Amino acid sequence: QPTWRKTIQYEVVDSKGASTADIVGGMVQKLSAGFVTGQRGAVYVRSYEAGRRLHEKLQKAGFHVPFYKAVADDKSEIFKAWAEGSGGWIIATGAFYKAVADDKSEIFKAWAEGSGGWIIATGALGTGLDVAGVTHVIHLDRPYGMTNFVQQTGRGGRGGIIGHSTVVVNLKAIGSEDRSAVLSRD
Repeated sequence: QPTWRKTIQYEVVDSKGASTADIVGGMVQKLSAGFVTGQRGAVYVRSYEAGRRLHEKLQKAGFHVPFYKAVADDKSEIFKAWAEGSGGWIIATGAFYKAVADDKSEIFKAWAEGSGGWIIATGALGTGLDVAGVTHVIHLDRPYGMTNFVQQTGRGGRGGIIGHSTVVVNLKAIGSEDRSAVLSRD
C-alpha cells in the first residue's frame, strides 16, 4: 500500500510560535460545528502529558472532554458518561487499545458506531482499525515517524470519502527543516 492515499488531503500548519494545543483546540471546535451525523475525527498526541494539556484547554473553552487514562479506576464510568452523552471528545492514552480488547470493544464501538464526534489518542489507536466516517485526523505536533503517520492518517478517507490530515507544529521550534522533513524525522 502506498504511503499516501488519493482520498486524503494532507496539510502542515505552522503555529508560528503560538501554542499548538490552542490551534488544535480551535480547529476541533470549528470543525465540530460542521460535522453531520456519523462524521468523526481523531486527534493524535505524542504523550499522556500532551493529551492532558489539550483536555484542560478544551474544558476551559467549554468543550466537554472526558479524559480516559490508564490509571483511572473508573474508566468504564468515564467512558460510559462520554459514550451515552451527546457526543464530544474523549482523550485516550496507550491503555485505550488494551481496554478495547479487554472489554469486547465497548469503548471503540461507541466512538466507531455512534453518531460521530472526536477522539483524542496516542499512537495506540493508529493501527488495525477500520472506522467509517473519519473525515479529519489532526496531529498535535509532529508524529513519531512516517510509519506512525501513515497508520494514523489512514484512519481517515475510507469508503470513498475525502479525509483531511493536518499536522500542527511549530516549525521554528524544531529548527529550519522544511515541511516535508517534519513528517519524516524520528
